Amino acid sequence: AAVYDPADIRGSYAFGDIATYYGIPLADLAEAFGLTMDEAAAFQVKNLEKQTAGGVEIGTASVRMFVACYQGLPYEATEEVWLPAAAANILKERGHMTDAQAAYVAAHTAP
Repeated sequence: AAVYDPADIRGSYAFGDIATYYGIPLADLAEAFGLTMDEAAAFQVKNLEKQTAGGVEIGTASVRMFVACYQGLPYEATEEVWLPAAAANILKERGHMTDAQAAYVAAHTAP
């Protein structure tokens, strides 16, 4: 199977597409980013930009980071990237993070 680069994720992608292309259960994506299962499949990543958690922005880069950490794929963030607490918890439980990714997530979980 092809391995897709998390850096290729765009704001126009829906979570249903990401679940398909990156092999991540839609339920995990929905829970990570605070969506219901009903809305998650068609929810476009760019719509996260309207959400903040604890004063930090949760956006497209957050989804890229989550996907990379979930699958243990390399991803170099070009900016400081924050993850919702729910996303960090899923990564700890079910992700395949490298040690460096785990350290980054621990330091970049939204308050």
